[in-house]
Amino acid sequence: FHFYPKATEDRLARLELAYKNRIAREIRKTYFAVEKTDGGYDFTVVHQTYLK
Repeated sequence: FHFYPKATEDRLARLELAYKNRIAREIRKTYFAVEKTDGGYDFTVVHQTYLK
């Protein structure tokens, strides 16, 4: 398990929904990566699986 602050959870949810413009009930699993940026680190979506 990973526990993240609410702001981080909200960021992950926005990234998840923005990736390929799917709605939450269609998404089975989302895979995130942490990438180094100029300002530190950030999350990106690398893959999703879908229910339909």
